[in-house]
Amino acid sequence: MSDSDDMMVTNSNETVGNQRSDDSDEAEILEKAPKTWHKKKRAGKKPKAENNGGKKKKTSDAWEHFQVLANDVDHAICIYCGTKIGCKRVNGTNGMKRHTERCKKAPFYKDKTQTILDFESRTQINTDGTVQTVSVPKLWRFNYDEIRKAIAKMLIVDELPFAFVEREGFRQFCEVACPEFVTPSRATITRDCYGLFIEKRKELMNVFNNLSSRVCLTTDTWTSGQNLSYMCLTAHFIDDNWKLHKRIINFCPVAGHSGELIGKSVEKCLLEWNVKRVLTVTVDNASSNDLAINT
Repeated sequence: MSDSDDMMVTNSNETVGNQRSDDSDEAEILEKAPKTWHKKKRAGKKPKAENNGGKKKKTSDAWEHFQVLANDVDHAICIYCGTKIGCKRVNGTNGMKRHTERCKKAPFYKDKTQTILDFESRTQINTDGTVQTVSVPKLWRFNYDEIRKAIAKMLIVDELPFAFVEREGFRQFCEVACPEFVTPSRATITRDCYGLFIEKRKELMNVFNNLSSRVCLTTDTWTSGQNLSYMCLTAHFIDDNWKLHKRIINFCPVAGHSGELIGKSVEKCLLEWNVKRVLTVTVDNASSNDLAINT
């Protein structure tokens, strides 16, 4: 064997020996390494409880006008009038905000019932016959209940939905026209409309009780697209000032268009309104109306 062959064998033996030593060293390192690797914690902000001594920071603007009682953490006291208001975390700060708006001792309080001097335009005829528009002072007082009542009448007269008061355009209009007015919700305005109906119903019933003239009635029935039958009963009368009035005194569903059912519905309505002096009853030419009138 030549010297070159001996050198190749020697080098190959050394390479094999180095690989075996490296494998043994790697196996030894793996045996010493831990079986589980722990995740390294990120360096970040500490919890709020650690930063503030276990207390959550109060971010509501209402706390600028209140102080927490030392012996009662569930209540806060107004710094202006000393009123005690609940401030539990589950209830929020809405009660504190409402009190701040109506606190009379607060420096920013504005009396909404205070009379405001306003001017209105009127047409004035001078002695020489010329017409002139002048501004006349008048007194105006903010009345929250009257504004709500006017909104209820608007919804009824214009046949608007109750949700109209929650639309963005109407709320923006109220903020510009009268910033002191708090726009009611549709549930509140629904109760206002029903209350207005009860009020007008009592007034009309009082008119019928004191009416000196007779009442004329008109009635009609029809079927809706949902296959439901309805009946409308309208009263016509002249008051003591000879003014003609027309009032719908009943609008109700009926079981059918038979004369007997219509007659009983009309009779029930007249008893509810205590209408006794009836002059005429006007109906269409349906044959069932003959039985309804005779009933």
